[in-house]
Amino acid sequence: MDGMTEHRYQPFFCEENVWHLSQSPGLSDLPRRVVFISNPRRACPLFLQRASECSLEPVIWDYHVVLAVLSDGWRIWDLDSRLDLGVSLHQYTTATFVGAALLPPDLALRFRLVEADLYQERFRSGRAHMRGQDGRWLHPPPPWPAIVGDSQGSNLARFIDMEAEFIGVVTDLEGLGGGLDDTAACQSGAVGPGSRLR
Repeated sequence: MDGMTEHRYQPFFCEENVWHLSQSPGLSDLPRRVVFISNPRRACPLFLQRASECSLEPVIWDYHVVLAVLSDGWRIWDLDSRLDLGVSLHQYTTATFVGAALLPPDLALRFRLVEADLYQERFRSGRAHMRGQDGRWLHPPPPWPAIVGDSQGSNLARFIDMEAEFIGVVTDLEGLGGGLDDTAACQSGAVGPGSRLR
């Protein structure tokens, strides 16, 4: 994967990886959107993920987070993908969401789009979701400190919940391109109607 060693990366901590990636030199001066992917069942089939032992089989994530960057069209940076970093939105969606149109409603993919600077300001995670009932890590944590700001709490679940109103805008796969272009909605820091499904 081209450029992987240049970016902070820890498997299974995509929300933190993207928080750091969105601040990277060469990207931070471009329009960027953080893209949360989930659905009501918390079972999202994504193809060409490095966590899959076979590139022909999807990984079923409860949620996933990628970065969209506007540079000669929207380009997707997915540090967990076997695709190159910064592939076109069309190439990414075609290769990653195979058969998405055939999924039943409770598995239909939803996307929360948040302007990257707003995400950097508002995101908090104490990593409790990555610990089992016995308190042990489900997967090794990143070597950097947790992103908690002034609190030890977490709002990760609010970013993942596509039904509740929160910051940014929520859309489906068909509306993804238009949603990324809707700067005002992606910059919405209010918990209000700006986050309704389009």
